[in-house]
Amino acid sequence: MPLYDLECEPCQRFLVDVFFTLNETPSCSYCDAPARIIISPVRTIGPMPSKPMRLEQIGREFTSNSQLREYKQAHPEAQFLDKNDSEWREHYDDVRNRCENTASKAGYGSFKDFQNEKKKINVAKQSEASLTPPT
Repeated sequence: MPLYDLECEPCQRFLVDVFFTLNETPSCSYCDAPARIIISPVRTIGPMPSKPMRLEQIGREFTSNSQLREYKQAHPEAQFLDKNDSEWREHYDDVRNRCENTASKAGYGSFKDFQNEKKKINVAKQSEASLTPPT
Protein backbone atom coordinates (compact mmCIF):
# COMPACT_ATOMS: atom_id res chain seq x y z
CA MET A 1 0.00 0.00 0.00
CA PRO A 2 1.36 3.44 -0.86
CA LEU A 3 2.11 6.15 1.63
CA TYR A 4 1.35 9.78 0.81
CA ASP A 5 2.43 13.20 1.98
CA LEU A 6 -0.35 15.61 2.87
CA GLU A 7 -0.52 19.35 3.35
CA CYS A 8 -3.16 20.95 5.55
CA GLU A 9 -3.70 24.58 4.60
CA PRO A 10 -5.88 25.63 7.60
CA CYS A 11 -3.38 24.54 10.26
CA GLN A 12 -0.25 24.85 8.04
CA ARG A 13 0.97 21.32 8.78
CA PHE A 14 2.79 18.96 6.49
CA LEU A 15 2.05 15.29 7.18
CA VAL A 16 4.56 12.75 5.91
CA ASP A 17 3.95 9.10 4.99
CA VAL A 18 0.22 8.96 5.67
CA PHE A 19 -1.62 5.77 4.72
CA PHE A 20 -5.10 5.96 3.17
CA THR A 21 -6.90 4.49 0.19
CA LEU A 22 -7.70 6.66 -2.79
CA ASN A 23 -11.42 6.05 -2.17
CA GLU A 24 -11.12 8.16 0.98
CA THR A 25 -10.79 11.92 1.17
CA PRO A 26 -7.61 12.62 3.14
CA SER A 27 -7.96 14.78 6.19
CA CYS A 28 -5.56 16.35 8.64
CA SER A 29 -5.02 14.26 11.75
CA TYR A 30 -4.79 17.46 13.87
CA CYS A 31 -7.73 19.61 12.76
CA ASP A 32 -9.78 17.17 10.59
CA ALA A 33 -9.80 19.66 7.69
CA PRO A 34 -9.46 18.26 4.16
CA ALA A 35 -5.78 17.89 3.27
CA ARG A 36 -4.12 18.21 -0.11
CA ILE A 37 -2.17 15.22 -1.48
CA ILE A 38 1.43 16.05 -2.31
CA ILE A 39 2.92 13.77 -4.94
CA SER A 40 6.60 13.42 -4.16
CA PRO A 41 9.24 12.24 -6.60
CA VAL A 42 10.13 8.58 -6.39
CA ARG A 43 13.75 7.87 -5.64
CA THR A 44 15.43 5.26 -7.78
CA ILE A 45 18.82 3.68 -7.66
CA GLY A 46 20.75 3.15 -10.84
CA PRO A 47 20.09 3.94 -14.47
CA MET A 48 16.63 4.00 -16.02
CA PRO A 49 15.18 5.02 -19.41
CA SER A 50 14.25 8.53 -18.27
CA LYS A 51 17.65 9.05 -16.63
CA PRO A 52 20.27 6.89 -18.33
CA MET A 53 23.79 6.48 -17.03
CA ARG A 54 26.24 7.81 -19.62
CA LEU A 55 29.85 6.69 -19.38
CA GLU A 56 31.77 8.89 -21.81
CA GLN A 57 35.04 7.01 -21.20
CA ILE A 58 33.67 3.86 -22.82
CA GLY A 59 31.13 5.51 -25.09
CA ARG A 60 28.14 3.65 -23.65
CA GLU A 61 24.79 4.53 -22.18
CA PHE A 62 22.93 2.24 -19.78
CA THR A 63 19.17 2.51 -19.30
CA SER A 64 18.75 -0.32 -16.80
CA ASN A 65 20.64 -2.06 -14.03
CA SER A 66 20.54 -5.31 -16.02
CA GLN A 67 22.39 -3.66 -18.94
CA LEU A 68 25.03 -2.35 -16.56
CA ARG A 69 25.33 -5.74 -14.82
CA GLU A 70 25.71 -7.55 -18.20
CA TYR A 71 28.41 -5.10 -19.27
CA LYS A 72 30.30 -5.61 -16.00
CA GLN A 73 30.11 -9.41 -16.43
CA ALA A 74 31.30 -9.23 -20.05
CA HIS A 75 34.13 -6.83 -19.15
CA PRO A 76 35.53 -7.87 -15.75
CA GLU A 77 38.63 -5.73 -16.36
CA ALA A 78 36.48 -2.56 -16.37
CA GLN A 79 36.57 -0.78 -13.05
CA PHE A 80 33.64 1.41 -12.03
CA LEU A 81 34.41 3.87 -9.29
CA ASP A 82 31.92 5.60 -7.07
CA LYS A 83 32.40 9.16 -5.80
CA ASN A 84 32.84 7.71 -2.32
CA ASP A 85 35.67 5.33 -3.29
CA SER A 86 39.10 6.29 -2.00
CA GLU A 87 40.62 5.69 -5.47
CA TRP A 88 38.19 8.13 -7.03
CA ARG A 89 38.86 10.71 -4.30
CA GLU A 90 42.62 10.38 -4.84
CA HIS A 91 42.20 10.76 -8.61
CA TYR A 92 39.89 13.76 -8.21
CA ASP A 93 42.26 15.45 -5.75
CA ASP A 94 45.25 14.81 -8.04
CA VAL A 95 43.49 16.30 -11.08
CA ARG A 96 42.28 19.26 -9.02
CA ASN A 97 45.81 19.94 -7.73
CA ARG A 98 47.23 19.80 -11.27
CA CYS A 99 44.56 22.25 -12.44
CA GLU A 100 45.31 24.62 -9.56
CA ASN A 101 49.07 24.43 -10.29
CA THR A 102 48.54 25.11 -14.00
CA ALA A 103 46.29 28.08 -13.26
CA SER A 104 48.78 29.43 -10.72
CA LYS A 105 51.66 29.17 -13.22
CA ALA A 106 49.53 31.04 -15.79
CA GLY A 107 49.10 33.91 -13.32
CA TYR A 108 45.60 33.19 -12.00
CA GLY A 109 44.75 33.11 -8.31
CA SER A 110 42.90 29.81 -8.65
CA PHE A 111 41.51 27.41 -11.21
CA LYS A 112 38.07 29.00 -10.65
CA ASP A 113 39.50 32.39 -11.71
CA PHE A 114 40.90 30.74 -14.85
CA GLN A 115 37.49 29.21 -15.67
CA ASN A 116 35.73 32.55 -15.14
CA GLU A 117 38.21 34.30 -17.46
CA LYS A 118 37.62 31.67 -20.15
CA LYS A 119 33.85 32.16 -19.82
CA LYS A 120 34.24 35.93 -20.24
CA ILE A 121 36.37 35.42 -23.37
CA ASN A 122 33.82 33.00 -24.85
CA VAL A 123 30.93 35.37 -24.13
CA ALA A 124 32.84 38.23 -25.75
CA LYS A 125 33.56 36.09 -28.83
CA GLN A 126 29.90 35.08 -29.10
CA SER A 127 28.63 38.63 -28.79
CA GLU A 128 31.23 39.80 -31.32
CA ALA A 129 30.17 37.07 -33.73
CA SER A 130 26.50 38.02 -33.34
CA LEU A 131 27.31 41.69 -34.13
CA THR A 132 29.26 40.84 -37.29
CA PRO A 133 26.95 41.08 -40.29
CA PRO A 134 26.82 38.04 -42.59
CA THR A 135 28.70 38.40 -45.86
